Amino acid sequence: MSIRRINKYDINEDVFSRQVLIEGWNQKTIEKGKVFLAGAGALGNEVVKNLVLAGIGKIYIMDFDYVIKANLNRCILFDLEDAELKIPKVEAIAKNIKKILKNINTEIIPINGNLLEIDENEDFLKEVDIY
Repeated sequence: MSIRRINKYDINEDVFSRQVLIEGWNQKTIEKGKVFLAGAGALGNEVVKNLVLAGIGKIYIMDFDYVIKANLNRCILFDLEDAELKIPKVEAIAKNIKKILKNINTEIIPINGNLLEIDENEDFLKEVDIY
């Protein structure tokens, strides 16, 4: 990878203006990308956050668990109300990511279920790019 000199005029107010400066980066491809993520715990929270910040187009996230207070010290996308209401983790992520990152257009599709019980012929699995 070659080093590219940039000046202050290369960086603008666009959310993705810095990452598009990376040689070979194609933001349009990222925005069209579809990801399936199994697990909405601490690691799943971080992966969703980072995919959304990168501008990925759609994330299908699956988990069977619900939010409890013990999750709150390590999961930025859960809050106390989610724990008190025992909201499914995937639904809490879909709700709260929109509060935190209002200017991002990623579509989050929560799937409340067990990965071990998923049918490999599910329609959404046919359309994802990464899982």
